[in-house]
Amino acid sequence: MLNLKEEKTMTTREWGVRWTEFNKADQRVTKERFFNTEEKLDTFCNKLQEKANFNAFEEWLDREMF
Repeated sequence: MLNLKEEKTMTTREWGVRWTEFNKADQRVTKERFFNTEEKLDTFCNKLQEKANFNAFEEWLDREMF
């Protein structure tokens, strides 16, 4: 069990991606999604690239949560 001091210093990290795709009206839309592991991010991105309406990856995101 963690004490309060340890809990306050712990951080969690998230990995994310921002991408563009085309909607049903053929408009370009930007989306983003975050994951708690890099492996989940990689799996998602591999599947995302195979979608017919996928346009491009715009940015890779990495953030720490306190």
